[in-house]
Amino acid sequence: MEIAGTCDICGKPAKHLYTCSKCGRHVCAEHYTAEGLCTICASKKKPTSGPASELIIPESAKPTTVSPKDIKH
Repeated sequence: MEIAGTCDICGKPAKHLYTCSKCGRHVCAEHYTAEGLCTICASKKKPTSGPASELIIPESAKPTTVSPKDIKH
């Protein structure tokens, strides 16, 4: 969808703004991808292929080590 106004990412006025299909931001052509996403949502998109070493694992999902003395019976 195209509208006129100010880009939600860079703040510049634009004659044509596009609406991100994921978050609804109104962005200029510079911040709109061929996938229909703004560049912010596109950068958050998880890869669908490639080696596992390229995947980013959040700290909260990484395994932790528990010492036997930390276990209460």
